[in-house]
Amino acid sequence: MAIVLRKMRASDISGGLMLSQQMGWPHRREDWLCAFTLGEGIVAEVEGELCGTTLCWRWGQHHATIGLVLVAKQLQGKGLGKKLFAAQLERLGSRTIQLHATPAGEPLYRKFGFRPAGFLQQWHAHALPAVASSGIDISAATVADISQLALLDGKAWGAQRERLIRWLLANAHLAVIRNSQEQICAWAACRRMGRGYVIGPVVASQSDHAQALCASFLTTLAGEFVRLDCPEGQHESFTHWLGQNGFTLADRPLAMVKGDICRHSYDVRLFSLMSQAMG
Repeated sequence: MAIVLRKMRASDISGGLMLSQQMGWPHRREDWLCAFTLGEGIVAEVEGELCGTTLCWRWGQHHATIGLVLVAKQLQGKGLGKKLFAAQLERLGSRTIQLHATPAGEPLYRKFGFRPAGFLQQWHAHALPAVASSGIDISAATVADISQLALLDGKAWGAQRERLIRWLLANAHLAVIRNSQEQICAWAACRRMGRGYVIGPVVASQSDHAQALCASFLTTLAGEFVRLDCPEGQHESFTHWLGQNGFTLADRPLAMVKGDICRHSYDVRLFSLMSQAMG
């Protein structure tokens, strides 16, 4: 079997979408376009047919995430995923790399030196009930807020992601809480993704601020499917609040890392990720 690996092109999005649909994943074409726009990928072809993908996202000079590692079902178990993943790691060099593993993918990642780093809780509301507003003053973010948003996100995530924030400002609803000095102290984004809507990132120092930001979105999403991806064990009061407001714990993928774990600030935390793939 002759395998050709090459850089992903925009024209490969249709093939990637077909692979994710084959796996039962809910990604839309727009979700693949977002992933491709913010990142870079490698695809595998066998006899001219796209049969595997892997994407990565570089955050700052020293960190990256990997996701959308997919192999056509008829070719799984034949070493194709290993070749794809090895090629992606080679391009990322010595960066610290984070990912979230499916049970099928975990053994492969361990072979490449990834180690467990906790769990991610995937929370779903399949038909969101009405959620009351928090009463905390929420406003929309603007382009003038980019530096403040990036600073808070960098503290919470552990690396610079200004490119992500610029994309969110243009393609999502982005809400902020400001302190008495009119400085942003918490922010969150909500956008269409998959079967409905995703809320994330959610960046805050207090659980009540994270709840208020989410509530500002949820008040308009009654009846919709909504998802949040929350790092486990860090924000129990926040996930308890999700459970009280119609969300259920749907999945618990393993977080894995190769290299030094991103250093997070203790005064600003990431309550929900951008996505399971991107972090």
